[in-house]
Amino acid sequence: MGSSCVQDYHSADELRGRFGSAELSMPGRILAVDDDPQICRVLHAILAKEGFEVLFARKGAQALEFIRSEDFDLVIADLNLPDI
Repeated sequence: MGSSCVQDYHSADELRGRFGSAELSMPGRILAVDDDPQICRVLHAILAKEGFEVLFARKGAQALEFIRSEDFDLVIADLNLPDI
């Protein structure tokens, strides 16, 4: 499972080369919802390097507050959080 994720990963520059910059307007805003600090650090390192603005919520309720008040292009959520 993990190795296929790595093999399928493409940088934003690679994708822009394939699809053109018009289809991939960067940077985007991502909300990551996870209570594990290490996962948050890894997500931030990868996504910020690609130019994304990343905001984090540690609880589902906090994520819902963000979603109600701000616009995001993508939400990445841990579905095993206690309050989701």
